[in-house]
Amino acid sequence: PRRIEALTVLLIRDDDRTVLRKRPPKGLLAGLYELPNFRGHLSAEEATDAVRALGLEPLRVQRLEDGKHVFTHVEWHMIGYEVKIASEFDGVRLSPDLHLVENHALQRDYAIPSAFSVYRKYL
Repeated sequence: PRRIEALTVLLIRDDDRTVLRKRPPKGLLAGLYELPNFRGHLSAEEATDAVRALGLEPLRVQRLEDGKHVFTHVEWHMIGYEVKIASEFDGVRLSPDLHLVENHALQRDYAIPSAFSVYRKYL
């Protein structure tokens, strides 16, 4: 039987950049870039707190549509938020797995896994 996992996906961006996370080198979707996500379905307030914990300042949080992706052994049930952040975070030291990517380079240089297809259209 497939294991069902609840995830909250965050589309974190300022006017010109979007935050991507590089997945670990082993495991599901190993080494690929993804939208930051957290286990469980977070409320808007919890999503705001999660963004602050990354060292970024959320200005606005907007709920996005739900998504679902089925792997052979895992099924992701996702909710999403678009989080507009202040541009003044330059110089903030993000964790090594997080990257600020220029929006114009997202489609050209980064292959976001199809598991996040419901959210890729917002990029």
